[in-house]
Amino acid sequence: MKTLAAATVVVAVTLALVAVADSVNFDNAPAGQPPAGWTATKTGSGNAKWTIEKDDTAPSRPNVLKQSGVATYPVCFKDDTNLKDGFVEVKFKPISGKEDQAGGLVWRLKDADNYYIARANALEDNVTIYDTVKGRRTERKRAKMKVASNQWHTLRVDFQGNHFTVTFDGKKAIDWDDVTFKDAGKVGVWTKADSVTVFDDFSYSQTSTSAASADPTVVFVCEHGAAKSVIATAYFNKIAAERGLRARADYRGVNPQADLSVGALKGLRDDGLTVPDRKPSAITQTDVENATVIFAIGCTLPSNARASGKADTWDDVPEDKGYAATRDAIKRHVEGLIDELLKKQRSQ
Repeated sequence: MKTLAAATVVVAVTLALVAVADSVNFDNAPAGQPPAGWTATKTGSGNAKWTIEKDDTAPSRPNVLKQSGVATYPVCFKDDTNLKDGFVEVKFKPISGKEDQAGGLVWRLKDADNYYIARANALEDNVTIYDTVKGRRTERKRAKMKVASNQWHTLRVDFQGNHFTVTFDGKKAIDWDDVTFKDAGKVGVWTKADSVTVFDDFSYSQTSTSAASADPTVVFVCEHGAAKSVIATAYFNKIAAERGLRARADYRGVNPQADLSVGALKGLRDDGLTVPDRKPSAITQTDVENATVIFAIGCTLPSNARASGKADTWDDVPEDKGYAATRDAIKRHVEGLIDELLKKQRSQ
């Protein structure tokens, strides 16, 4: 087992801008209508149709956000967002469309006629970045990439100052600089024309431009992303908040199962902790890039995580001695990690 000090060194020397994402998976929204707190609209003419629908193929079942109308540019944005610098990411699946089969992201949106867009198109096999000013869309840069219909993809945009990076399925597609929209704005999703597209796992976060060291983001990983990593995340976030540590944790799996462990959830409830409701998900390249440090709990991390220089292991957490024994071992590690991170925080 590697030492906690080694993990803290990783935290101390990581100066990249780190943010904890807000995420929406649409699973608690009623079907057949747009999601509450979003503006479901269009740029131009036509009739966009944004609704929550059940989709058994969704990355986080059961629900997705679906666009099935026909409009110039259907757009749906989250009303309570206001990001100047940060990232926005979504999983999407283009289903059909004769004119277009696209999934896109918008950011720094002022209104339905003024925003940036990055989109991937299955009919053209490319990823393109645009600005839309007073309702007129202008292409700025594109990259040739395979975009398969009826398959789930991940699209992400990182934006900092006048520089934008578009990533598609974990691969960098476009770097671009522009000053058309300098101010903070809303984020959301986008399609074009008759494209029928579904969206899931929409996430976003603001980042700070401060030169100070970023607050740590810890990712706990176990084999199925359903028990040990969930327990570690729940205890880390609780104790960190109680002790004033500016850090957050999240849970992932190597081979995630469909649902969180019933035993782990019962144990956390009995312990008086907040129980997460997000289903297990696999650790991705985006998770690796955004993490300050990654802890593998009784599992072997993917090669990209192992090669990141951010990985540590807790290999003494029992597998089959019940919730209490697992929790106690994890809690000891978590408390030690938080002690080390607090020392770092107080020295800054």
